[in-house]
Amino acid sequence: MSMKSSVRSGAARSVLALVLGFLIAGTACVKDDAVEPQQVPPQGGDLFLRYVALGNSLTAGFQSGGINEDLQKEAYPVLLAEKAGATFGIAAINNPGCPPPFVAPLSSERTGTQECLARNISEVPQLVQNLAVPGALMADATNLFGPGLSFLTTLILGGKDQADAMIAADPTFVTVWLGNNDALAAALSGELALLTPVDSFQNQLNRLVSAINQTDAMDAAFIGVVNAAAVSPDLQPGAYFYAVANSGQPTPVPMNVNANCAPGTPGGANLVSFLVASNYLAGVDTVVTISCADDAPYVLNATEQATLFARVQAYNTAIADAAQQNGWIYVDPASMLAPVVANPDDIRKCQGMDTASTPAAFASVVANNCPGPTATNFFGALISIQRAGEHEDAGRVRLARHHERRAKSAASPLPPVSPVGRRSRGDISLSGRHGRGRRLPATATGAGNSACTSTAP
Repeated sequence: MSMKSSVRSGAARSVLALVLGFLIAGTACVKDDAVEPQQVPPQGGDLFLRYVALGNSLTAGFQSGGINEDLQKEAYPVLLAEKAGATFGIAAINNPGCPPPFVAPLSSERTGTQECLARNISEVPQLVQNLAVPGALMADATNLFGPGLSFLTTLILGGKDQADAMIAADPTFVTVWLGNNDALAAALSGELALLTPVDSFQNQLNRLVSAINQTDAMDAAFIGVVNAAAVSPDLQPGAYFYAVANSGQPTPVPMNVNANCAPGTPGGANLVSFLVASNYLAGVDTVVTISCADDAPYVLNATEQATLFARVQAYNTAIADAAQQNGWIYVDPASMLAPVVANPDDIRKCQGMDTASTPAAFASVVANNCPGPTATNFFGALISIQRAGEHEDAGRVRLARHHERRAKSAASPLPPVSPVGRRSRGDISLSGRHGRGRRLPATATGAGNSACTSTAP
């Protein structure tokens, strides 16, 4: 039996499944840890000699609207490498960050005033293994000048895209978590024109798969795309915003709320993005009243939610098929996150609001299951205290460009446009089916005191 097949059936069986455990548990500018590539096999076996991670903010360690060395060390690839006893080089960003994280939800105050300093060239590691860039779309993996290009791209990757940097690293194992930003901007803005077309997504995925196959990697694992409408606390029923505005209590969303958001109305069931409040408080939008009408900005009506779900499902079908065809692992994020989203202590999604049949039951849902002061970190214990919607990713850039084009053509101004952070470091119990084209179900456990950003990117 070859080393490659041996790893796939042996060490990979337990080590690759750790990705699932970290996912469910969530999931001055630069100096670099002086980490040399591993020369002897780590505890995780030869598979982890040169483990390389590709992705966006969820993989990079972006939390609370910012990124720095402390947050990067909480990212799942770092913790996975620790579990395997492997060295893992990161392009560590000096505190306070680039940018520094926010100090509280719906606040414009950051933990530091210095945005970025020059990179410390004297401490560049021989091998940077976390190649993830906050804001990256699937297209950015194989295109240095893709839609998610940012200052962080240069800081982390230099003059390469993620695929080229991966090939240069000569990886033994690769994980990929990309695609969330292909849907995130559309979800947070309510403008589904921002969704990456399926054929484009497929072509970009094919290019990435081809790049991985150019290496001698023993195995790879792909994590699917998260549906923000189902998981992110940035999106809440319109009735929640109406209830908070009319509670007579101090509100974290100091905006007028239209009566079309009232409980029992069609708009009350529509999903409204916290981005409307974030942009209002930041003074970057002219919207002063939250409307829950089907065609209002920052709103996902029932039809749009179905469209978003279908698009994310199409992305995940493409990713799962690619993994199957190449004998790689595919991780289904929906099954991984389902038990987490079901618990309002972990993520506040106004669970039960659609079935609250009395005023008392509705009030209980708002108080105990929706974002607010009774929740750890406002949005839930597993959510970093980021300013909702202020995730500085490609989604925001794409939305701004989209609005600019529409404003030029129609002269109609439109509004402008948060992964996984700290996971449990405790023991993780894992089981599952592993074979060629392995699809890993929700069989991992190990959630602990964690904080993660809502979606991605």
